[in-house]
Amino acid sequence: MKIAFWSNVHGQAATTSNILAVSLLTAIQKNEVALLQSHFTLNNLSLPLIGMDILPDSFRDTGIDALMRDYKSKPLSEDIVKTDAIAVPGLSRNYNLYVGTGKANETDYEKEMLAAHRSIIKSVDEYHDYTFIDVRSGYRSVSQSIIESADAVVVCLDQNTLIIDRYFKKPVHSDNIYYLIGNYDESSKYNIRNLSKKYPALKNRTGMICHNSEFMDSLNDGKVAQFMLKNNDCTKASVNYEFIQSVKNCIRLLGIERR
Repeated sequence: MKIAFWSNVHGQAATTSNILAVSLLTAIQKNEVALLQSHFTLNNLSLPLIGMDILPDSFRDTGIDALMRDYKSKPLSEDIVKTDAIAVPGLSRNYNLYVGTGKANETDYEKEMLAAHRSIIKSVDEYHDYTFIDVRSGYRSVSQSIIESADAVVVCLDQNTLIIDRYFKKPVHSDNIYYLIGNYDESSKYNIRNLSKKYPALKNRTGMICHNSEFMDSLNDGKVAQFMLKNNDCTKASVNYEFIQSVKNCIRLLGIERR
């Protein structure tokens, strides 16, 4: 199942932290998970997951560039797909990270992605239970094409009505669309109950991931996988219980099954 996470704005809707929380907990629930990104920035998912922004030479021949190279020369077998990924510590091979491009020319990269992404993502998904794609924000051709080919689309929004207004003036189209509000504050005037009154499309289709300082710190420290593993089964006495439950609710909303 290919699940695309996308936002109409950059840097405000917690798209990357949302996809990390949901995909990690999906893997912890014994699913085989792949995580890709379409951004033209190098490894913006590697720092929170493995604590490295600049990858060592041993990881250079991995990720989306390796998949595109291999796609041009041979069928993407399970062995190739798994070899092109980085395994995240603590999750064995249940969670495979495909780092972003290292190409220098954005136009060439997007041209290649537009031509190859459907086949590449389909091949990756064939050998995983769930494939999560962190899609570049905005309405670029590659982003729109990924959204069109995904099995489910998660539109990440903010409790800022200007952002939501802007989205509904130019919504994306999918047969299976959900909404997700990250860094969610229930005490805000713009909680989900009030937002659903103003925007009926959000009703029963929206997940909320509560703001959690320890989770945010783990992203900066490169220890987000360890945080999720440690707190997966935390009790109500834990300060992280509400956060973990909100992520589990999002997983249920998306219809992700526990293996």
